[in-house]
Amino acid sequence: SLPVWREDRLLFLRESANGVYGVNAYFASMLLFDLLPMRVLPPFFFGLMTYQMVGLNEGTETCLAWFVATLIATNVCASCMCMAVGAAARSVASANVIASLCFLAAILFGGFLLNKDQIPAYASWVNDLSFINYGYEALVANEFADNPRTFTLTSGWNSSTLPNEVPVPGEKVLSTFGFRAGRVARDLCLVCAQAAGFAALSYALLTSTGGGPWTALADYVGNRKVRQKLESRRQGSGAAAAAAAPPEEVALGEDGLPVTPARGVAGVFSFSFGGGGGGGG
Repeated sequence: SLPVWREDRLLFLRESANGVYGVNAYFASMLLFDLLPMRVLPPFFFGLMTYQMVGLNEGTETCLAWFVATLIATNVCASCMCMAVGAAARSVASANVIASLCFLAAILFGGFLLNKDQIPAYASWVNDLSFINYGYEALVANEFADNPRTFTLTSGWNSSTLPNEVPVPGEKVLSTFGFRAGRVARDLCLVCAQAAGFAALSYALLTSTGGGPWTALADYVGNRKVRQKLESRRQGSGAAAAAAAPPEEVALGEDGLPVTPARGVAGVFSFSFGGGGGGGG
């Protein structure tokens, strides 16, 4: 999704300048045909096919729906963030760097590398901005909330006082890693809100200053390069024309010297005076 606004930028600028369509239609079509087939359908079918095979929570009928909805919302949010970065960046290379840093921060504070309760207070705001944090918490809470796990000890364990099966409440698992039960709907709404915010930011960047700062900068750089190419072509064509032009024919006088306009006029007058004197003599 990073180069989605740049691959067809020239086509969009030309057709919008001709009045074929505006920014609204272009933005809506790009969202529809990029998000739906690439960001919604793949996680939808992935969740349907793998949920039962992996053996996830089958406690209620809504667990599968929450699982699939969380996958779709997280994928759409990531795509919208990349669209916003691609619209704001000056080039695809800089967009890749910025998006990579954003994803690294979101993954680092997402909850599966660092315990949420052990994150320092001065960095907790990054955890609050991480959409992966909310998506991962929704998935974990959907799996462990109200779903106790029973761990069976191996056959090599022999004890007359301890049982071979140890039940562990799901809430205990969540609290160990800093997650909270009952936040599936809240986390899903926060992921959707971030996706809408990134989409709105992309739209604002496209519509501001005649297509966004990236368009103005690209147009300035592009026009400057075009002017440089035209100037170089003009100079090259002028030099080529001068080199290919035939030599100018120069008239020679009676003395064998080239006749310049000034010398020709003087010669005419001298011829007239000489002729007149001869006639008088």
